[in-house]
Amino acid sequence: MEAFDPGCLPDLLPVYYRRLFPFGPYGRWLRYGDVSKNYFQHREFSFTLRDDIYVRYQSFNTPQDLEKEIQKTCPYKIDIGAVYSHRPAQHNTIHMGAFQAQEKELVFDIDMTDYDDVRRCCSSAEICSKCWTLMTIAIRIIDRALVGEYMIALLQSSQRGDLPNLSFTHSYLAVTRALGIKVFLRQETIGGFCLHAGNNHKLSPDLCSPHIF
Repeated sequence: MEAFDPGCLPDLLPVYYRRLFPFGPYGRWLRYGDVSKNYFQHREFSFTLRDDIYVRYQSFNTPQDLEKEIQKTCPYKIDIGAVYSHRPAQHNTIHMGAFQAQEKELVFDIDMTDYDDVRRCCSSAEICSKCWTLMTIAIRIIDRALVGEYMIALLQSSQRGDLPNLSFTHSYLAVTRALGIKVFLRQETIGGFCLHAGNNHKLSPDLCSPHIF
């Protein structure tokens, strides 16, 4: 497979955002049926633009306004932030301490570099189709463990590797009741998936344990 050339992005992104990006489902998802007044307007979006220019505290009145801005700026990366107490675009005008995050999806960030001690084909930012098998397994475990509790939307993004969009995955638990999960419950949920402490602190997981599946 021919290596992906990031230098092509300035030419490809306008076409992608104009013809392929799923703005309709994207906007309907993040509105959550307008569960409260100004819910979408209080959502933060962050853009990573060309030359690693990072722009935070973007907020929009409607999904259509978001679509127009994305097509105008063609960000290399879009980060979905929390729902705040006030509009993020106005955070500099809000009294200190009053601007607070209210809700956020529970996110599982599965990074391919975390598998470097078990991969035999690639390492670091390199990735191939064999590496993707590990990602698929991780996604299936999360899906199996949380089925019936949450609706899971799997979103991929990447700026690294020979296979575009396959270096790491963000798994959003995309339902309203997952948004308000307290910090300690988020930690407990994520802790239930920890079978490996990292390259320098290996564990011996019991792969037959019913708690895994």
